[in-house]
Amino acid sequence: MEQVQQQFEKPAEENKEAVVKKMEKTEKKPVEKITPAAVKEPAREISKPVESAKAKVEEKKEGKAAKDEKKVEIVLKRTVVVPLVKAYAKPAKKRAAKAIKMLREYGARHAKTTIDKVKISEVLARFINARGSKKPPKKLKVTLLKDKQGNVNIAPA
Repeated sequence: MEQVQQQFEKPAEENKEAVVKKMEKTEKKPVEKITPAAVKEPAREISKPVESAKAKVEEKKEGKAAKDEKKVEIVLKRTVVVPLVKAYAKPAKKRAAKAIKMLREYGARHAKTTIDKVKISEVLARFINARGSKKPPKKLKVTLLKDKQGNVNIAPA
């Protein structure tokens, strides 16, 4: 019995010592006064990344300026009305896809280029699908823009 009691007493004494150490650690220490010099030092460290970010923004602006210099020379600009009624001959769920294909073919035919060089603007594609794939518009007024390389952009008029 005595051995068992000694085993239970020792951990209790060890626990008391651990509790005392924890209390010593958690005691409040006096707050250090913050001087203006201490406040300015971290600001200098922060400003370095800001300066590098500004430099990156300037580089991007220069890159955009280079892209603006490479402006595409437009060879052909036409505003046309494209009939899409024949898309309604397809099954209901395939009508919008057929209308987009018809628009590409029409643009290629009238701009005298191949179908793979024709690009439809995102706004126009969304307009075609606005009422769902079952009910595309029956005709569209669009602008064809052809550049020197033969690429054609189709945008709403």
